[in-house]
Amino acid sequence: KNQEEMDIAFRYYNRCLNILEEIGNKEGIAHSLSNIGLIYEYQDKITKALEYYYQSFKVYKEIENKKGIANSLNNIGSIYDNQGEITKALGYYHQSLKIKEEIVDKTGIAISLNKIGVIELKQGKLVSAKQNLEKSLQIAKEIGYPEFISDVSSSLSTVYEKEGKNKLALEMYKLHITMRDSINNEATQKATIQQQAKYEYEKQKAVDDAEHDKQIAIEQEAKEKQQIITYATGGGLGLVGIFLIFVFNRLQVTKKQKLVIETQKVEVEKQKEVVELAHHELEEKNQEIMDSI
Repeated sequence: KNQEEMDIAFRYYNRCLNILEEIGNKEGIAHSLSNIGLIYEYQDKITKALEYYYQSFKVYKEIENKKGIANSLNNIGSIYDNQGEITKALGYYHQSLKIKEEIVDKTGIAISLNKIGVIELKQGKLVSAKQNLEKSLQIAKEIGYPEFISDVSSSLSTVYEKEGKNKLALEMYKLHITMRDSINNEATQKATIQQQAKYEYEKQKAVDDAEHDKQIAIEQEAKEKQQIITYATGGGLGLVGIFLIFVFNRLQVTKKQKLVIETQKVEVEKQKEVVELAHHELEEKNQEIMDSI
């Protein structure tokens, strides 16, 4: 989000919200709803932004998180402010300010006072606007927030100019420029660091991708070798199986042939016995004839 990668930020905020809803973390849910609302507001999707801000407000109210309630009121007020509904906006800003003062949230107080002061400046209420903006600037200086100091000093410069206090107006304008340049310098440094980080990331990614491709090639080669071994083993087992079938068939044939031979041998033995018996009977007959003669 801080790098203005809003689409990516939106995806992460939604993933975060889904997990928080699963585990029932209501404070986290409220915070994520608010963050999603900010993304929608940045994308100028005002209806969706307001919807999420209200959802966030309801959850914060349910768990009685005063800081969250105040921030939600401020966000809702900001939407109405941008739409030109300043009466509604002021109502939400004042509600937010009241809670922030109760919990002594200095940053929040400075933001609310600034927003109220800017609207009052538009309405021509210079006295009230100046009071609120001066309070906001004092707190912004205490907490050392350049962005707030820049915004408030710019508005105060306009107030002093309208009051004819040109010296003060110039001082505030110079402060605004100083803070703005400070912010821009910081932003430039961040951009340079981000660019360098991006370069380092892309360089490392190229190395990682090459290593990944190499690993994939090695795995593919190992897979192909494994397939060859598998096919070879399968082929060898197939040949062994065919050989065993052949041997089994030969054993069966041999067994049948042996059985035929055994049967034939028995038949021959039987025939031999019959011949011998016949021969013996013939001899006995011959002997009887001889005896009779």
